[in-house]
Amino acid sequence: MAEIDIQSLFKAGSDTVLNTLRPGGTAFYIPAYQRPFSWGTGNIRRLFEDTTRGLVQLIEWEQSVTFLGSIIAIHDTSHQTVHPSVTGQLPEKVMVIIDGQQRLTCLLVVNTLIHNELFKLNARLKKIDTVATKWLASKIDEHLGELQQTLGIQRYSGDESHRVYPKMIRAIDDQWSTHEAEAKYLSPISHFLFQYISYAKNPEGAFKYTPAETTGTKQAFTETFSFAVKTAQSHVTKIVNGSLEDMPSVPSLVDSKKVGRALFSQDMPVEVVDYVDSQLADKKEYTSFEKAFRLLTYSFFLNKRTALTVVTTTEEDYAFDMFEALNTTGEPLTALETFKPKVTLAEGLSKYEASVSFKHMEEIDAYLSDYPKADQRQKASTNLLIPFSLAEEGYKLGNKLNEQRVFLRTRYDALGDINSQRQFTEHMSQISTFLKHTWPPASTKRSPVLGGGGEAEDNLPLVCLNLLQGMNHSVVLAPISRFYSRYLAETDDQVKAKRLSDLRSAIMAVTAFSVLFRSSRKDTDNIDGIYRDLMQDGATLTSESEEETVIPPFCRKPRDPQKAPNVNLLNLKRYLWNALNKKGGIHSADKYAEKSKFVPIYKINVPLTRFLLFVAYHDAIADTDIPGKVKDGTPNSQDLLSKSPWSNQESLTVEHVAPQSFSKDWEKEFFDSTQLTHSLGNLTLLPAVENSVFGNRSWTEKRALFDAISQTDPNVRTQLLEDLEGEISGVLTDRSKEIIKAADYRPIVKDLALYNGDWSKNFVLERSQHLSLRVWKILSGWLQPIN
Repeated sequence: MAEIDIQSLFKAGSDTVLNTLRPGGTAFYIPAYQRPFSWGTGNIRRLFEDTTRGLVQLIEWEQSVTFLGSIIAIHDTSHQTVHPSVTGQLPEKVMVIIDGQQRLTCLLVVNTLIHNELFKLNARLKKIDTVATKWLASKIDEHLGELQQTLGIQRYSGDESHRVYPKMIRAIDDQWSTHEAEAKYLSPISHFLFQYISYAKNPEGAFKYTPAETTGTKQAFTETFSFAVKTAQSHVTKIVNGSLEDMPSVPSLVDSKKVGRALFSQDMPVEVVDYVDSQLADKKEYTSFEKAFRLLTYSFFLNKRTALTVVTTTEEDYAFDMFEALNTTGEPLTALETFKPKVTLAEGLSKYEASVSFKHMEEIDAYLSDYPKADQRQKASTNLLIPFSLAEEGYKLGNKLNEQRVFLRTRYDALGDINSQRQFTEHMSQISTFLKHTWPPASTKRSPVLGGGGEAEDNLPLVCLNLLQGMNHSVVLAPISRFYSRYLAETDDQVKAKRLSDLRSAIMAVTAFSVLFRSSRKDTDNIDGIYRDLMQDGATLTSESEEETVIPPFCRKPRDPQKAPNVNLLNLKRYLWNALNKKGGIHSADKYAEKSKFVPIYKINVPLTRFLLFVAYHDAIADTDIPGKVKDGTPNSQDLLSKSPWSNQESLTVEHVAPQSFSKDWEKEFFDSTQLTHSLGNLTLLPAVENSVFGNRSWTEKRALFDAISQTDPNVRTQLLEDLEGEISGVLTDRSKEIIKAADYRPIVKDLALYNGDWSKNFVLERSQHLSLRVWKILSGWLQPIN
C-alpha cells in the first residue's frame, strides 16, 4: 500500500492579519454554496473588543497577541472553482474560502474604513510643522501602503479604471477582469472594495458607500452588509475620538516602551514623548495628532499583532473534512448547499434561473426554509438525502457530510447529459416536497396533506404516516416516495387520480407490513434491510407451485441496467406479503397472534402500541356473550382510524390495567416479567384526564371505574361511584369523582367493565391473542396482494 504524504495534502500556519491579507497576487474567492455575509452588531463589537483589550495588555506585556480564529481554504492552483471567469484574467493565487468568510469580510471592511480615516487625518497632520507630527505622518504614509495592499491586487494592463482587483469576490455575482466590459462586482463585499479602490485613486470629497442595486433575497443580504459597514464605521469613529470602551489613552501608549518596540519597532522618539507629555502645542493641532496616533496604533495592533490560523489544501473534500473536524461554533454547510453550484454550472450561469433545474432546487430550498437554525438545517438535509439515495439507486447513505457531498457530486457527474441530471434533481425535489407537505415534523406546525383528493379520503393514510413518523421508521420514505413521485409527475387527470389512489394504498400496505412485522418480535430483526432490498434489488418470489414472480427494484436507477424498475402497487404488496411470510415467519392470523401475544409492545414503541389498540378497537363493540372480548360493530360504531381521534394525543392514551410497577393489590406474576405487564392484553385506551384517576388502583376499583365511564346514563354512573365508595371507603377523592362524572361516554372500555373474572396471567395472554387477531383481520386486508 502506497503511503500518503499528509504534509503535502494540508498546510497550516498562523500569521498576522496583514500577512494573511496582503500578499501580492493572492485573492479570496467565496464559492456559490457559501451563505451570504451575516455578521451583526454583536460579532463586529466582539472583534473590536478583542483587539482593543489586546492593545491594553500590550502596554504591560510585550508578547500580547490577539487570536481571531481560523481560516480554512482551498488553494485553487488550476482555477477550476472560479465561476464565472475570463481566461487569463484571474489573480495569480486564488484561495477558495471554506470557513472564515465572515471574519475575512469584516477585516477587509475595517481595513478599508481605517485606510479612509487615516488618509484624511494624515492630510491634516502634514499641515503641522513639528517633529512629532512629521514622524507620525511618515508612519501613516507607510501603513497606508500596507493597508492598500490588503484591499486590492494591482495589475498593469487593461483599462485604467479596472487595474486594481478587489481582494475578495463571490461566485456568480462577480468576475475579475481588468477590462470594464468583462469585470463584474455586484456582491456586497466586492462592490464595496471596488467602490473604495476607485475612490482612493482620486479621493475628492468624502467616501460614501453606495450598495449595488439588488432585488428579492439579495436585497436583504445587501442591507445586512450595509448595516455591518455602518457598525464598523461607528467603532472606527469612536477610536478616532477616544470614546471606544477599553481603548487606551494616547499618553499611556506613548509612555509604554513595549508599545513602541512591538508596534513601531523602536522606542518612541523623545520629541513625540515630549509633544504628548507637554501638550503645549495648539489644541487643534494636538487633537489632530491624537486622533491619528490613536487610529494608527489600533490599526498596527489589528494588522500586526492579531493572528489568524490558515489551513489550506488543494482538495475540496479534504477542506470540508478539516472544517468539520475543527468547527465547534460555526455553521457547517449542508451537502445540498455545496451541491447547488454544480447544478448551476451544468445548466450554465446565464441560463440557470430559467431552467427546470432551478425550479427543482427552489423546491428543495422551500423544504429547507422551515429549518432556520444550522443544526436543524443539517438534520433536514440528511433527512432528505438518505431516503433520496435509497429511492434513486438503492444506496444506503450515511449521516456524514463528506459521504453525502461525494454521493451527490459523483452520481450527478456520472449521469453525463443534462436531461439525466435534470431527472436526478427532479426526483430529489419530489421527495423534498413530500417531506415538506406530507411528512412534516411537529416543529413546523404544518398540517400534513397527501394530494388532491378529499380530506376524508386522506385521513387513514395520514394516520398511517403519522404513526410511521412516531416510530422513527423513516426507511419507508423511499418506497412511499416512489409512488408519490409518480403521482406528482402525472399530468392526465384520470391517471393522476389512479396514481393518488395507489399512493394511499401503498402507504397503508407499508404500514400494515411494518406494524405486523414489528409487533410480532422483540427487536427490529433487520426490518430496514427488507425495505432496502426492495429498493436495490427487488426479489424473485417462488410460490408453492414453484412458479416464479420477479419483483424489479423499486429505485429509479438500479445498479444492474438489466433490471428495469417497475413501481406498482401489486409488486409492492407481493414483495411485502412474501417478506412477512418468509422473513417474518407469519403465515396466518393464528401465527401472528401466537408470536405477538408475548411481546412487551409498550416497552418497544408507544406510538406503535397505541396504533395496535386503535386498530383492534376500530368499529368494535363489547361482546356481551364473552365478557372481556370485543366483536365487530356496525360501520362507524367506533371510528378510531380517522385523523381526528388519532391526532388528539390527549383524547386516548395507553393505560396499563395491571400497573407497570409493583402493587400488592395485583398478582406477583405481573411484575416478574415485563413481557406480561407491557403486552397488548394488559393495555387499553383512556383519555389523559381519566387515566390520571385510574393510576395504580386494584382490579376491583379499576373495573368499577371502567363500568362507570362506559355508561350513558349519568344516574347509573353516579350510583356505580357510590357503590364503589360504599364498598371501599375513601377510595375516591372529590376531584376524582368529578372527573369520572364529567367524562365523555367511553364505550372503548365496555369489554373490561363486563369482565367479572380475575385479572390473571392466563386472561392477559388470552386477551393479547384476541386483540392481535383483530389487528390481523384489518391490517392483512391492507397488505394482501389481490391481482
